[in-house]
Amino acid sequence: MKKMLFTASMLSLLLAACTLPSATDATVTQTYSPEEIAQTIVALTQTAEAAAVTQTPLPPTNTAVPEGTSTPSITTVSVSVATNCRTGPDVAYPLVLVFQPGATAEVVGKYSATNYWIIKTPTDDTCWLWGQYANVQGNTSTLPEMAAPPAPVVEVTPTATEEVVLGPSAPANFSATATCQVLDLGGGQKILQGKMDKLIWSSVADATGYKIYVDGVEEQDLGGGTTSTNLDALTLSPTNYGIAAYNANGTSTIKTIPEPDCP
Repeated sequence: MKKMLFTASMLSLLLAACTLPSATDATVTQTYSPEEIAQTIVALTQTAEAAAVTQTPLPPTNTAVPEGTSTPSITTVSVSVATNCRTGPDVAYPLVLVFQPGATAEVVGKYSATNYWIIKTPTDDTCWLWGQYANVQGNTSTLPEMAAPPAPVVEVTPTATEEVVLGPSAPANFSATATCQVLDLGGGQKILQGKMDKLIWSSVADATGYKIYVDGVEEQDLGGGTTSTNLDALTLSPTNYGIAAYNANGTSTIKTIPEPDCP
């Protein structure tokens, strides 16, 4: 554009020069032939092009990237021992994958309470990696502190258990009365010639029999329909009596009472 302006300016000056009156002769006008004018134009054009070629080029535009616009690096993790990666920060959460030594993954969060890192999986999901064997590279201070997901609901499958069948309970209302035979010798002297103690109790619904004890030793084994028995106290010389009910599932505890006195 500058070259065209320069050429046009020179042409205008040339044409003006061709028609200006001479300085010494105001009445004489010098004229040029068309060939001479054309040669002059060509010469002036070549001179302008040469000047344009030798012009000093402009300095290149600075395209340097401004400071502070570099792409930030990501935080990564690797492990020294194969480590489980789960859906949450505890062994109760389902297993997603086993993170192997030699592999790396991007860290997107942390759970400082129990030392877990939240990492990206190969399927672009996330899982929670225990940090015991983890080696984290990068700035962890910018990682968000994550909240633990709700604990998984574990469905307990009922297992077959053997029904526990207990033995019968001990008989209720266990008591004893004495029938004594006393020989009065007079003068305040008496001799006990015989003593029979009667034991009674309430029936136990699921009992198939009863065991009678004298001072802890089994003395009688009675049928399930029995609710009383007599014992020769003079022969046995007891200090206490006991009773227990039993059936096929076991024997109840022994209930005891002291030997009754003579009336």
